[in-house]
Amino acid sequence: MTEPPEHRISVRHPNGWVSPGFLIGPERDVILWGFTAGIIARLFDYVGWSSEWDETRIRDLPSYMLQGEPPRIDVQPNTRFRDPREERR
Repeated sequence: MTEPPEHRISVRHPNGWVSPGFLIGPERDVILWGFTAGIIARLFDYVGWSSEWDETRIRDLPSYMLQGEPPRIDVQPNTRFRDPREERR
């Protein structure tokens, strides 16, 4: 049996949801997770590139990966759309 891939992990979201994950980057310090990792994992299965891996390797998702940076300015939602028919009047 070959060594299990060190880049393959499971990732636990703070709400408890666990998804496939991959450690990527030159130092394997970036986590690819969620929908994207799920697609890649299924693609690897489909084309026969998957190998046995340690499914007990679970990493908690770092908080900085939960959302992007907050907006730097206060932006009000634009809910008033122009009606092109009114512009012709």
